[in-house]
Amino acid sequence: MRNTVLIASALLVACSSDPGSAGPVLVPDADTNVSFDAHEPQPDTGLDAEIQTDTSAGSPNASGTRLELRYQVTRASDGTVVRASEPSYYDRQLETQCLFLQAKDGKQRCVPLLGGSVSGVFADAACNEALVYRSACDIAPRFYSTLAAAQCSTTAWTVFEVGAKHSGQIYSKSGDTCTPQPARDTLAYYRLGRELQPDEFVSAEITTEP
Repeated sequence: MRNTVLIASALLVACSSDPGSAGPVLVPDADTNVSFDAHEPQPDTGLDAEIQTDTSAGSPNASGTRLELRYQVTRASDGTVVRASEPSYYDRQLETQCLFLQAKDGKQRCVPLLGGSVSGVFADAACNEALVYRSACDIAPRFYSTLAAAQCSTTAWTVFEVGAKHSGQIYSKSGDTCTPQPARDTLAYYRLGRELQPDEFVSAEITTEP
């Protein structure tokens, strides 16, 4: 049997004070750049269940100095306990979940995927300052992740910090024309911050062992 091993190297980056989510692993939607819950809701069986996150040992996997492995544990009211076999990755320094994906430097890096959507919405009348938006019911995002063209006709993930909430006029661009648009009450708009560099994320070497 062959096992896949991730050898992670911790790299320095500025810390954020906002706590990250410790919920189910998130996976990217490549079409909209919006993260979604990988665990589909289950039918109502009449049993209550408590879903927790377990970071204890009990597998050949091991947390590093920066990345923490987290396993979803479901404890049902009838005594059933299910511990997920696959962990999610939690970056202690960025205080957020992440997934190993190809970054702009061509390396596999643990990239945060909590984000929103950017699709032709701007904060200024010249349509130069893009806005990130997501459902008004969601918590404020800290990162925006998007797929971008990379070398050798491949794609790679680029990550931006998300800034303050925008409450003023918004604009949209069609061709060379920038026009004001009414903001939707169901959405919250945020300013796009700086682009994070690939070496600000934990990298990994993926090997195959017998």
